[in-house]
Amino acid sequence: MAGTAMNGYAGTKPVQNILSFSESWSDKVDSWKDFEDVWNEKVSSGKYSVKATVSLAGVDITQFNEGTTFSLNLGGVNVYYTLGDDPAYHTAGIKKASTSATFVETALDEHDKTVVVCSVQLRWTADKLTVTVKGKCNPDFYGTAIAADGYDEQLSGLISDTLSGEIDFDTLVVYFDDLPIDGKIKTQDVTKGLDDFTLSSISLKGEGLGISE
Repeated sequence: MAGTAMNGYAGTKPVQNILSFSESWSDKVDSWKDFEDVWNEKVSSGKYSVKATVSLAGVDITQFNEGTTFSLNLGGVNVYYTLGDDPAYHTAGIKKASTSATFVETALDEHDKTVVVCSVQLRWTADKLTVTVKGKCNPDFYGTAIAADGYDEQLSGLISDTLSGEIDFDTLVVYFDDLPIDGKIKTQDVTKGLDDFTLSSISLKGEGLGISE
């Protein structure tokens, strides 16, 4: 296989499939006045980051093109792109073929301002793919959480759980089953005016190995 971009041949060190993430979530009470009335509302928001490295053994990166697909599914976060969704991506020609791609998703927040909901960066060599994802969410307006929203309003304490995920890139499929999650939650009941609220602050992190199909 000398001279090709197909990896996995003898003499190369195997690349480990590994994914890690961190996530935070918080609730607060927003208040506003409408003529003589004061209104209170619970507002939640969160942010997360995901990092992954997966082996490209058996994948020929010279066959990548604008239609090559990438997807990441982790809890409530699902992203899907083709390399051509990045205007800067190009195949081999006058210039050397791209070895990276970046995707950015935006939305309007509650103040009609444009915010970056999710950014995805891919970098690859003949041996491995590196994935970096950063995102945030406001359930009433944009984005989704990985897992933190599922613990909202639960009793204060430590969190120990599992989560499943998947990365697909071209012909590659990597499963991250039973990814261990650790974290903590702090929950309190508050009263604002005549309204009662249960507010939580949550932090999570997880890391685990994946299996290629």
